[in-house]
Amino acid sequence: METMTIIICLILFVIVLFITREIVSWFWKINENIRLQEETNRLLKKIVDKLDSYGNDISNHNNSEGVSDVNDPKILKDVIEILNKK
Repeated sequence: METMTIIICLILFVIVLFITREIVSWFWKINENIRLQEETNRLLKKIVDKLDSYGNDISNHNNSEGVSDVNDPKILKDVIEILNKK
């Protein structure tokens, strides 16, 4: 009987943990933030795929190190124009 009591207590503890986790996640909007981050990742992948499909159109905007600085407003504007062509 003692073993059965321990098993029941453990099962109840796990159930309480899951319920508490859901309440905390709901309160802090963790699940919503994860969903939004997944959506952002999906959109960023879509942008990268589009940029890859244009290939050399964007590569002429590289600096001397061969890396595009997308924080440069001119380069960002050019990239947006290239993406809007299609």
